[in-house]
Amino acid sequence: MCYLYSSRLSFPVRKTQYYGWYTRSGLLLKQIAKCMLMTLMLFSGETFADTLYQFGYQYYERLNIPVGGKNNKGFLLANFDYQGQKEKMNTKAEFNFRFYPHNAEGVYSFPEVFVSYKKTWFDLTLGRKIIDFAPAEKFWLLGEINPVRGFNLLEEKQEGLMGAHLDLHFRRSSLSFIASLIHIPQINPTYKIKSGKVRAPNEWSKLPPTKARFNGQDMQIYYNLIKPDLDRILIHPTTGIRYKYEWSENSGAQAFALFKPEPGIRMKATGFYEQNTVERASVFVKPFVNKHIIMGGEIYQQFSFMQLRVGLWHFDPQKGPDKDFNFTALRIEPTYTTEDYFYTKLSGIWNKINWSANFLDLISRDNRTDDLFAKVSKWRRAIGASIDWQFLEKHSLDFNYRLDFSMHDHIVNANWNYHFLGNAHLLVGFEFIAAPSAFSYWGPYRTNDSLFAQVNYVF
Repeated sequence: MCYLYSSRLSFPVRKTQYYGWYTRSGLLLKQIAKCMLMTLMLFSGETFADTLYQFGYQYYERLNIPVGGKNNKGFLLANFDYQGQKEKMNTKAEFNFRFYPHNAEGVYSFPEVFVSYKKTWFDLTLGRKIIDFAPAEKFWLLGEINPVRGFNLLEEKQEGLMGAHLDLHFRRSSLSFIASLIHIPQINPTYKIKSGKVRAPNEWSKLPPTKARFNGQDMQIYYNLIKPDLDRILIHPTTGIRYKYEWSENSGAQAFALFKPEPGIRMKATGFYEQNTVERASVFVKPFVNKHIIMGGEIYQQFSFMQLRVGLWHFDPQKGPDKDFNFTALRIEPTYTTEDYFYTKLSGIWNKINWSANFLDLISRDNRTDDLFAKVSKWRRAIGASIDWQFLEKHSLDFNYRLDFSMHDHIVNANWNYHFLGNAHLLVGFEFIAAPSAFSYWGPYRTNDSLFAQVNYVF
């Protein structure tokens, strides 16, 4: 624990980052999703349609008490996935929901909702779609190009980018574009501010400090949310281009560039010592959307039953001033750090085993700070492996391991899935996090180790 000082107050700071405080925008997001679903209904006469409904419950057995005391024992889940095809039109709509009975709160996500039109030489898609500019990003949970769903920070589930997606196909190459004026931010993990306190539905939503120090004494912090206009959160442009060339099947090179809003919502804050009715530190927090430039390229080559990818990523946040925000005694602003990564990915399928071996290196300077709203790099120099094994028809095993040599982080998660009684599934697994350094991104989540069992049914 360290302290961030002003002329009058000092606030304890945990070495982590905080996203998603502004949740009222979810009302407008629901309206956008509803309009998109109504568009999908225009194509209700598909020649092919597949609709999946999944309901279930997951139980946790905690090995520790999560930081903040959010000791949820489980959650109810509901998933909806629709895919349709009519001649040259394809439609997709996906919705995920988790409800935590322990604190009567829930989280939701619309990973993909789109309509696409396909011809031999081009594809046009309108809606929220996951783009494939950087396939290796998914394993490392970065969430910079495609946002992560964020129900659990160890899951690889991604969310798409909203906009118009155009892919032009040539003999051995393709050219892809994305353009949009609407930004749907990553809202999970989420937070709520009520009566001056910040609450969160699960242990993956890290809470800010609850006390400030004044004249050597700790006093309670009272949080106030400054709600920006919805257009300041949702109306932001996205543009991107990707060129891809293949000299043989599953072998080639690609390069891309994106200018878009950062997936998560950033924060700035100001505060002062209040003595009117009660002594407390009053802090005013305002969410805002920052933009960043992303560039990358890779070479990939197929060797027999495996494929090798080697590439680079460049993430450059663009600091945007807010002239409408007035700072008082305390000034807390986010830090902006450029990140450059080198990566390799070796993957393949052998005897019903889908496997990968990965390497990621942060080749730019790692500027880790104690700032309250600093964005901390998830990895410095790390290796990882994944195995997805289908066996005995009704069984599957999913295993992921990530090791950061520099931070000495070990992250392991695995599950076994058994298919029974037609469409019922039993899922048993574990999640372990070892992060000894206080400067590690994963440090605040080291108490989230758990064993779990899930039962769900698919209609």
